[in-house]
Amino acid sequence: MTKVSSEIIIESYQRLQNVWKVGKEVGLCGQSVHERVKRLGIKTKYPPFTDKEKHVLVDEYIKYRNLGELQRLAEKLNRTKQFICRKARELGLTDPTRLKPYAIKKESNPYARYHARVRSKRGSPKLCQVCGENNPRKWYDWANLTGNYHDPDDYMRMCRRCHREYDKKRETKGGDLDAERK
Repeated sequence: MTKVSSEIIIESYQRLQNVWKVGKEVGLCGQSVHERVKRLGIKTKYPPFTDKEKHVLVDEYIKYRNLGELQRLAEKLNRTKQFICRKARELGLTDPTRLKPYAIKKESNPYARYHARVRSKRGSPKLCQVCGENNPRKWYDWANLTGNYHDPDDYMRMCRRCHREYDKKRETKGGDLDAERK
């Protein structure tokens, strides 16, 4: 293990302002550099989030997020990815109900994406709310009720048989299961 003098750590930290980069430069881990910097009495507080950075984040966060390139935006702002994501949430730029990039594929079936989102929010159906079936050997689906596929609350648990019957009625008669059950 190589010993690194306090002077070298101080000089590197003042120049780089990042314990991880200093660690890489001098051959130590970031935690060790952080401990030494604290022991030496150097302030390590990150600079405050400026209005200029806020405007860049507001203007570019969604674009970089949709491309899956938030790390590049973080590097552009000289911040960590976790930090910019936390700030984006504070600024109301995040939407936990949006389709995730891994669920969006070119040429993919949009209905499959909608149903995947319902499963991620409400879990996999294990019973039929129409006929009451709950046999674990049968298949159960999330059936959309009104055609509003974007709304995860517009789905009902159904066995395959009831789901197909419901969809046939809706296609031919514009039938609404809730109206028939009342």
